[in-house]
Amino acid sequence: MQVGKSFGKQQLKITSTRVTHSGGVTTFEADICGRLTTPDGSAMHHGTYVFTASPGRKLVPYTYTGVSNFPSGYGAVLSGCGFSKRSSDGSGKLLLRGTMCHIGVSDPNLQQLLDEQVIVEGTLDPMENTLIGEGFEWL
Repeated sequence: MQVGKSFGKQQLKITSTRVTHSGGVTTFEADICGRLTTPDGSAMHHGTYVFTASPGRKLVPYTYTGVSNFPSGYGAVLSGCGFSKRSSDGSGKLLLRGTMCHIGVSDPNLQQLLDEQVIVEGTLDPMENTLIGEGFEWL
């Protein structure tokens, strides 16, 4: 798999979390918020990760939905999915790897985003309440 340009390293804050248990499955939700700097400009971003863990599984699948609000008043909706796993250093951090794409863009000048798929890697740190990640163009 070839990756292209980086969309930059981002640091977002975890603003709230929820945990539920049902039928042996644990669901962990993390809401994030922060300023993104992208090639298309700066935007305020809000989103939610949903992790679904089953006993005995090392890889935990996740889904993501978020929205970026640009100073122009326009917005872009993102959707993604991937897998996470605990870091091996015992810190409780989750390492994320997946893909995202824009599923809606209200700015006519950003319509090209609808054709881009982004490979994402990140680290969710529940002790620091941060998500640090980077997205790359998928060629």
